[in-house]
Amino acid sequence: MDHDFVSGVKFMLLHDKYRDEVPLDEFSNVSTYFRIIYTHDEVLKTELPDGFSFKNVDTGRECQEVSDLIGKCYEDLKPSADEVASWTTNEVFDQKLWVWVFDEEKKDYVGLGIAEIDEAVPEASLEWIQVLPEYSGYGIGKALVHELLRRVDDDVEFTTVSGEFREDGPMKFYENCGFHGDDLWLVLRE
Repeated sequence: MDHDFVSGVKFMLLHDKYRDEVPLDEFSNVSTYFRIIYTHDEVLKTELPDGFSFKNVDTGRECQEVSDLIGKCYEDLKPSADEVASWTTNEVFDQKLWVWVFDEEKKDYVGLGIAEIDEAVPEASLEWIQVLPEYSGYGIGKALVHELLRRVDDDVEFTTVSGEFREDGPMKFYENCGFHGDDLWLVLRE
């Protein structure tokens, strides 16, 4: 097959089923991402551990707190408070889909979930599911995912989530939360 069509291409999004059609070695950066689905056939219910509760994010006043929590969960990622505020101006923004997990004893936020709804499809997508590393393993993340699925259940036909694919990465977590599928995409950069 003639591969001249990739000459000079700086960026390409390619479904995994076409990986053999493109010379991947011509790109300096190749990343794989998953996109899986929850079909709302049943709404799963996972309770938060005792001492924790869900609270709605006050998007008018808590953008800095959202930024800070995301920054504590990643070494190389921290959106600014202004960037977080800009997310609330998107057409797919829904206030009820910004949720904190609150530690009642420490009086602090320890988890965050943000989802969006595209009413035209109708589809929800999980955008941010974050739990502080020291709270990992308590079922907080799974409870947060199920809370968001419950909140969108009457409004959508399905919910998707995507992220970087790694063998030990988040795809397994979402499968344990009821998502399924094997949709993989390659992001190719010069």
